Amino acid sequence: MTALFRVIALFMLALAGVAPALTDLMGGHVQLVMTSLPSAMTQVQAGRLKALAVGGATRASFMPELPTISESGVPGYVAEFWWGLAAPARTPSDTVNRLAVELGKVLKSAELRQRFAAEGAEVAEMTREHFTKFVAGEIVRWRQVARDANIKPD
Repeated sequence: MTALFRVIALFMLALAGVAPALTDLMGGHVQLVMTSLPSAMTQVQAGRLKALAVGGATRASFMPELPTISESGVPGYVAEFWWGLAAPARTPSDTVNRLAVELGKVLKSAELRQRFAAEGAEVAEMTREHFTKFVAGEIVRWRQVARDANIKPD
């Protein structure tokens, strides 16, 4: 993962969000923005931005022409944007189970999958147990990346 830091020198510039970052990119004030495809898709489709690669382990099904960062010269690079649904720890089990069932129905709908694809996102449905393990694994992985790259909070 830290191979990216050995391939190119990156300077972290904190902005007020994705929109200002993309505006600065289109205005020539910054040379690169790493963001999710849904955040940049409209500008990419309009030809105002050029997507260079995707951070996932595999190419995106809706933009198969885009290589992965790993294919582009940073072997082993995988960093995906993801969203999850969480509830307070003391939420009653029956409520959590009901939410999981209803969310599962929505995530399986063709309408939602088409809408996500149009915006550059893919559905990756997980069970609650799998999602809990996934999040724990992400915390361990990114903590190690920060250590390896000597990244410290300001």
